[in-house]
Formats: sequence, structure tokens, C-alpha cells
Amino acid sequence: MVQIIYVDYDYYKSKSGYGGSKLTEEQFAHNLKKAQAFVDRVTFHRIEIWNLTESEIPDYIKDAVCALSEQIQTFADSGQNGALKSSESVGKQSVSYQYASGASQESILAECAMSYLHGTKFAYRGY
Repeated sequence: MVQIIYVDYDYYKSKSGYGGSKLTEEQFAHNLKKAQAFVDRVTFHRIEIWNLTESEIPDYIKDAVCALSEQIQTFADSGQNGALKSSESVGKQSVSYQYASGASQESILAECAMSYLHGTKFAYRGY
């Protein structure tokens, strides 16, 4: 099966598309596969199961991939995958990291994706 690309950089930066400006084309391309895989997971692979073509993918799916690409880059730019240092010891060096408000990277990405997908047929858990 051929893997389709849900969104391209032109859509990401277009004012009639997502309207993004945070990512370079290289950063977008680097994050796209991970962002798209996350969307596949939270949509239960329905794009593949329903055999949708690139032109049939709704804008809210494309927007979710774009937003996830930005969030993934935010994690990369902040170091330690977006976690903040919560404690550090000097003797025998021990450092602990925590995400903002105790959230995990996974939950932050899920919240990001679901802000676009909530209430759609792609996010419905049943069949």
C-alpha cells in the first residue's frame, strides 16, 4: 500500500490553509511523518481503512497534522522533549524533568490533535 501525504508545506504556510509561520520547510518535512503517524493513531487509521485519497482528506485532518508538526518542533527546540527541569542534585548528579502541569508529551500531543478532531467521524471510538 502506498503511503499518502496528508498535507504539504504549501498548505501549512498558506493563508487559505493552516496559515503557519513557525516552521521552515525543512522542519515541517522532518516532523511530518511523526505528526501524521500520531493522527493515524488517534483516528484509528480510518484514512487508510476508508481508502481516502489525498484530495478527500478534510482540512481539519490537515490542520491537526500541521499543529502537531509545530508542537513536535516546540518539544525539539526546548530540549529534553519539551520537559522542564524540576529538580537537580550535584552529588552523583541526578536531574529530573517534568512537563508543564505534570502532563506527558503524549497527552500534550493528544490534546493538540483532538482540538481539531473532536466531534468528527475520525475521532469516534466506535464503528
